[in-house]
Amino acid sequence: MRGACVISLLQATGPITMEEYMKVVLTHPEKGYYMSRDVFGKKGDFITSPEISQVFGELIGVWIVTEWMMASKPKKWQLVELGPGRGTLMADILRVFGVLKVPLANLSVHMVELSPALSAIQEQTLIGSPAVDNTVPTNLSMNHEGPYRSRALRSGATVSWHHNLKDIPLETG
Repeated sequence: MRGACVISLLQATGPITMEEYMKVVLTHPEKGYYMSRDVFGKKGDFITSPEISQVFGELIGVWIVTEWMMASKPKKWQLVELGPGRGTLMADILRVFGVLKVPLANLSVHMVELSPALSAIQEQTLIGSPAVDNTVPTNLSMNHEGPYRSRALRSGATVSWHHNLKDIPLETG
């Protein structure tokens, strides 16, 4: 029961902030809302724009390409998504890059995701199969710095999963 986690925390620490409360109920390793299941779509609790139509992600992709071109097409660049759901938005964006022939060998894609269940779904969406090889050893410890999973895309770009935005290395091109 999720309530038991919150009650235990309150008994141990006293009052908590709304931020601490939301972190516990959403990301507790065993009982957090997002941690063990797919909460999106018809079988889930809600639907996001990328799940309704690929047009949303395609428009974002075209905008990103425009910004990349206006920045003089930097050789090294990063694309970061926070709370990427099933990975649908990123998949739509990357598909647009392919259609527009954007060179992706120097692109690094970073997904900030706490949920092991959702990161596995994202990997399936972006890679097409679960990790078997070419993977940084999975480290799902929340105290781990850097990516806990990393895979190469067919396009040459690399996608990495992180627990925290602060864990993403700064790359400039």
